[in-house]
Amino acid sequence: MTPFSKDPFGEKLKALVENLQITEDIWPCVGVVDIGSDGIFRFGSLNAKIQHLTSLAEWVMQHATTYPNLALLNGSEFVLIGGEGTVRSIFKSPALWQPAPRQIIRGSIGYMLKRLMAIPSGQEVWFWLTDKGPNEKPFLLIYPRYKDPECQVFLREYNEIIRQCDEIGQEFTGILRNDKLLGFCFIAQGKSKGWSNVIRALIAEFSKDYPEVENLRNACLLRMKQNKIQDRVVLGFHEEEYTS
Repeated sequence: MTPFSKDPFGEKLKALVENLQITEDIWPCVGVVDIGSDGIFRFGSLNAKIQHLTSLAEWVMQHATTYPNLALLNGSEFVLIGGEGTVRSIFKSPALWQPAPRQIIRGSIGYMLKRLMAIPSGQEVWFWLTDKGPNEKPFLLIYPRYKDPECQVFLREYNEIIRQCDEIGQEFTGILRNDKLLGFCFIAQGKSKGWSNVIRALIAEFSKDYPEVENLRNACLLRMKQNKIQDRVVLGFHEEEYTS
């Protein structure tokens, strides 16, 4: 692999490939690879086959003990791209990767949930929440306020995530507090209607791979108006209108 930034025309990659000894029983596959917000590597190629996925999984299993970072490839998928750039087929098989430990990639939803569980009691983080973000899946972005009081680092990470999105669904932003009494409290200005549905979508999408997301089932929303708390919405209950 070579990065686009250093090899925009693939010349370095081509030179590396020419030095390989490729026999007739090998199916070469050349294309692009993208890492989604879910931490999954997706290899896109005009000649992608299921055999490429099987071979990659076997190779990772064989060498992961010696090179632990290869476990980052756990769960990879191959995408067959048509000549016009459309997706023709997606080859994936979770069963191929079951023996391999799952590694968390920085910037992925798994990484954000790790941050979530690391919030000390009584501390706060910036948050951005949507039901349709990268890969058209729910996403939660958080960053500690004590490390970023001016919200500059959070905004940079937000912009990086936005660049991965074809379109954004319903979204919320504000402060997330790990309250000593109430647990995880999302604090946002305005009515924030639909917040509970987005939290449920996040849990439903990722609870199998990241059980820690289940800790959000007891989360609540503190709705603010002119910087004053108006009411509290508990997940699973009807979202009531403001009371003045």
